[in-house]
Amino acid sequence: MYLLQCVAAYTAALALMRKETDYETAYALVTLKRLLEPHVEFFCAEEMKLVREYAEQDGSGGLKLTEDGGFVFRDKALAPDYARRRAELGAVEVREEFPRFTLPRPKSILPAHLEALDAFVSFGGEEGAEESGGVPADGGAA
Repeated sequence: MYLLQCVAAYTAALALMRKETDYETAYALVTLKRLLEPHVEFFCAEEMKLVREYAEQDGSGGLKLTEDGGFVFRDKALAPDYARRRAELGAVEVREEFPRFTLPRPKSILPAHLEALDAFVSFGGEEGAEESGGVPADGGAA
């Protein structure tokens, strides 16, 4: 499992948490979010260190931002180096064992969310959901 996979799954869980759902799914999403949070916080803190290293600052020491929410490089020639270092950060291995949840199939889901949650969630039919009750597929042993 890589750090960027944790970030993607966390983002997908947050997006799915905005919709009302059954209890088992809600519980699994909240649990997954809480388990991934320390890894996401680490990624964000390290990414911000990189951004501060490569970004141009405004007059008050803040970052100069682009219209689309990115940042302005202090030297555009450094963009490939930033991209390489950010990719290396995302490829940091996370050695924690995460539970796998079995949940009922949602009526709809974005393909990106399905892919991001693939390592953490098995979406089965109603029978699969009844078997696990939304608990980790391993029974919660970790």
